[in-house]
Amino acid sequence: MATKPTTANIQELTICGAPIEQFSIVMPLNPTEAEQYAAGRLQRYIAMATGKSLPFAEERQTAHKIYIGAAARVARETLKHDGFTIRTDDTSLHLAGAIDRGTIYAVNTFLEKYVGVRIYEGGVERVLPAEKIAVPAQLSVTENPVFQMRRTSHATTADPDYAVWMKFNSSLARLEEKHGGTIVNAPGLSCHTFEKLCPPEQYFEEHPEYYSLIDGKRIIGGNKFDKPYGQLCLTNPDVLHIVTENVLKQIALRPDCQIADVSQNDNSNYCQCENCAAVDKEEGSPAGLMLRFVNAIAAEVKKKYPNVLVQTFAYQYTRKPPKITKPADNVIVRLCSIECCFRHKLDCGCAQNESFAEDMAGWGKIAKNLSIWNYTVNYDEYYAPWPNFDALPENARYFAENNAVHVYEQSSSNGGHTGEFGALRTYLIGKLLWNPYMSREEYNAHIDEFLEGYFGPGWQGIRAYLDLLMETTKDQHIAFLQPLNPYSQDPDYETRMSYEPAPYQKLQDEHYLSEFFTHLPDLLRLWRGALAQAPDNATRFRIIRAMMTLDYIELFCTPHDRATMTLEEQAAYEARCAEFLWKQELFGQHTTENTARRKKGQG
Repeated sequence: MATKPTTANIQELTICGAPIEQFSIVMPLNPTEAEQYAAGRLQRYIAMATGKSLPFAEERQTAHKIYIGAAARVARETLKHDGFTIRTDDTSLHLAGAIDRGTIYAVNTFLEKYVGVRIYEGGVERVLPAEKIAVPAQLSVTENPVFQMRRTSHATTADPDYAVWMKFNSSLARLEEKHGGTIVNAPGLSCHTFEKLCPPEQYFEEHPEYYSLIDGKRIIGGNKFDKPYGQLCLTNPDVLHIVTENVLKQIALRPDCQIADVSQNDNSNYCQCENCAAVDKEEGSPAGLMLRFVNAIAAEVKKKYPNVLVQTFAYQYTRKPPKITKPADNVIVRLCSIECCFRHKLDCGCAQNESFAEDMAGWGKIAKNLSIWNYTVNYDEYYAPWPNFDALPENARYFAENNAVHVYEQSSSNGGHTGEFGALRTYLIGKLLWNPYMSREEYNAHIDEFLEGYFGPGWQGIRAYLDLLMETTKDQHIAFLQPLNPYSQDPDYETRMSYEPAPYQKLQDEHYLSEFFTHLPDLLRLWRGALAQAPDNATRFRIIRAMMTLDYIELFCTPHDRATMTLEEQAAYEARCAEFLWKQELFGQHTTENTARRKKGQG
């Protein structure tokens, strides 16, 4: 955990020509929790940067003021969603947002942009040193979000202070009123909700006709993977009634929610009964029937809850837009890229992504509310280096250009701090979802600054590792599920779920990192060099945790032939494997999504 420095990082900070010690903080008469939080953060980090603790105005009157939230004088009519303004007049500073969350963003952005505060992860923070910083009079900066909802799911976002610092307004953390609140779903209705909205344990035995007809047989609906599960029969009027009533019940539990999700289970076994098949043929895609079903529910929701949007997937079998039916104005279509290549940008230049680009364009023509669910990690191999750093900025810009309103960059929500660059990727996603139009130079500067701040003075070796990863994979096409081991995609469910790395395990013949692996001695040298230069135990801990990726590669993805090893070599190798498994538990890491879910009882 970073602590207050004994000497100020900034020798002199002035605002409107006045030294910072002449300022006090002004909150509104009855401040909200978020305004108090924002003011406290401002006070804390100004003190950390300058050594000067600013008083609140009611404690001591000063010649100059920093006005927070409703106390600030800004042109609020220019602000949208959780946008904000940073403004100075001749004597004072004003920090305010369209809503409370925007006020927090105004304070945080002022601290970052004008004071040099950096936060790379909860507890990993610094102030860039400077002789003098002068914030001018008559400054006016307004920023409005491109995407109304911004989310990723790496472990670092479970810290609400960090999540709000990175401007994620939906995260693993509970963003309470203190943190400006969050995008709220109706309870239990986040995704893959058919199973919850028409529970098979309640209805399947007596009403199998409510569920998918597959090859002449009704199959139970659900989201597990130990056997084939199906969907709902969307042309059955009873199903529509049951789902509609349950959606309304869930919204009633949280009437201030913004979204109620009505979406397919996580499988492709959609109903093939005569009625459903006829609509699918007419629409040219099962998405048409899905929209007819969801639109009908949305119409009922609108009558009672006009501010709630009904969300559904364009995912796998529903990804292709329909010919006839369009989503209602209060429907969000959540387009998913799960079939794509993630080494290359989604819109062009990669044959595996061409059909997605066609579908994106199609949905863009008919959907008022387009949401994106993109994938940023390898669920079949959490330790595998994931070379999507070229694609991240291109895709963010692509989503913005196609008028997406929500973007979810899915990460290893169950994986903990697994993988060498999870925290870096989260940091970059936060930056890109707020500013998807940033230049490549600015993007690369964010990478370098993060690596230096997070991994210490040996960061350039880690940057060389990253560059080599990108260079050796530039011609590879990399899927969402692409293991380095032969177990994660085994046809046997129990084999997939129980995989844990073991000495002398079978190896995958070829994979997208085969060329990268040929540089293993150099890769180890680069990271060990960074470790040798670590200035403190906290930095050393982060490097060792990140190096678990290379430990995994060396121990379990490269040949270790027991028959050719001496007893001493076997003992040393097996001891290193045991140490790896011990550290895996220590760091809370998981090998794959399946093993993570099993350990958490989600299998």
